[in-house]
Amino acid sequence: MTSEAERLAPNAAAPAAAPAAAAAQLARLTREANQPVQELCRAALARQRERSDAQWSEREPRLHELARALGVSRTQLAQMRDELQRSHAQLQRASEHIETLQHTSFAMEQRLRVQVQEEAQLSEWLATAVLPPPLVHLLVEEPIEGHVAEWVRAVGELDRRLADAHTLDPGASAALQQAREVAEQCRAAAIAKILPQLLALIEPIRTSVTTTMSIRQSSMLLPHYEPLYRFLAKHAPRVAAEVQRAYVNSARLYYETTFRRYTRELRRILTRWTEPAFPLAQAWRSDADAGAAPCGYARERLQFARTDDAGHVVLAYMAEDPTYRACPENLFHTLTLVLGDTACSEYAFLARFFAGAAGDAPAKEAAEAASTAPAAAPAERITSLSEEEAQRHEANAHITRESWRQVMEPALFHWAEFGQALLQGQPALLPVLCIVSLVDAIMELVRRRRCLTPDCESALIKFLIEAWPHVGRALDAECQALSTLVVHAHLPGAPASPAGARAPSMLERWGAAVSASSTLPTDISRGSHAAAALHKVRCTGRALY
Repeated sequence: MTSEAERLAPNAAAPAAAPAAAAAQLARLTREANQPVQELCRAALARQRERSDAQWSEREPRLHELARALGVSRTQLAQMRDELQRSHAQLQRASEHIETLQHTSFAMEQRLRVQVQEEAQLSEWLATAVLPPPLVHLLVEEPIEGHVAEWVRAVGELDRRLADAHTLDPGASAALQQAREVAEQCRAAAIAKILPQLLALIEPIRTSVTTTMSIRQSSMLLPHYEPLYRFLAKHAPRVAAEVQRAYVNSARLYYETTFRRYTRELRRILTRWTEPAFPLAQAWRSDADAGAAPCGYARERLQFARTDDAGHVVLAYMAEDPTYRACPENLFHTLTLVLGDTACSEYAFLARFFAGAAGDAPAKEAAEAASTAPAAAPAERITSLSEEEAQRHEANAHITRESWRQVMEPALFHWAEFGQALLQGQPALLPVLCIVSLVDAIMELVRRRRCLTPDCESALIKFLIEAWPHVGRALDAECQALSTLVVHAHLPGAPASPAGARAPSMLERWGAAVSASSTLPTDISRGSHAAAALHKVRCTGRALY
């Protein structure tokens, strides 16, 4: 009953239970317990509270623990909330900052694009107008000697910058004007240094004859300093003309001194040579000498009519030996070859150095390219102009020819004077023919080298004009001597043949010797003038024979 009352007590207190059922059950319980309903309910509630208190007491530590844990969790949650709020605030600020950065980045990208374009324009302007500081330092501070290669590159770069600067708008900017002023100052500084350097290189030519002209031209002036002179001629023509005048005067003095001394020594040697000047037809030798030409003329002397024979060179110091002798053809051959090579090398140098025949490429590179070519040796290049160089030089050839005339005039004079000394008196026929044939060959050689000037040609032709009367007189003497001989007659003292046959007369032997091509293994028998001369003698001999 008690349990039932306790079970129903809460049900009775609950207004949601069915009233009728609850009332019937309470009435039953009241009859059984003999107690009022209030007491039953009060007792049931008291027992329920006790059980609840017991359960609470039992569960109180756990609940306290849960309460403490809940408090800790609340605290942690509060902290987490605070952290999340702070993180949210930071993220918000970061988002705002990122947005700001995006705007800033976009603006910077736009400015960078503009700067790149401006930088490209500025770089182009700097490349065309502004000189690099190392180049300015070199031109202003460093000397040319010891830095020739750097100076060649520097003046080339300066020349390009000056050309580009003049193509820009004069009113573009103040910076452009400043750049132009710097370039002009560098140009003036370069000119001020190039002039004394070139004059210093030319000075040894004027002061000392021991200086080897060809070596100085081919190994120093042309490969290293020709670009410097070209810069000087372009940007300071009057200064370049001063350098050219200095060289012309120095080279003229050099060649005048060297050729005068050389011809003087050759004349000393010439005075030691004595040779009878009788006609060939008067010669008589009992024995036919295969190694000798008519009149005892040594066959090897005929080689001096060729330009390709460089043997038997007569040097100046040989005159100091009183026993040394050389035939006139040998002396004239040596002097003429020296004149021809000197005339060609000097003309080629003047054309390349002063007239720009070497072209825009650096002379050193051109020399290296030419030296590697199989068809052109370095010596040939020094004494000749290529076809391309001659075409490039055609416009300025008159300047080169005038300079060459001033330089080589003394050398031509001394050469002609020595040639006149050879023609004095009554020279023999074959020596004179050797000399005139050599002059013809030298003229053709110089023409093939593309270095023949009107003055050189005039000097050679003048000598030929002066020499051919001597040839004519010698030929007349030969013809006169031939006409006085008796054909097929024995000369007094002529040896007889073994079988009693008639020994050949002098005229027969001389005519056969002159007619045989093997007796004249030179260009004498093939030259136009010499061939005509020999033909005259041969015709006279055949008519008499």
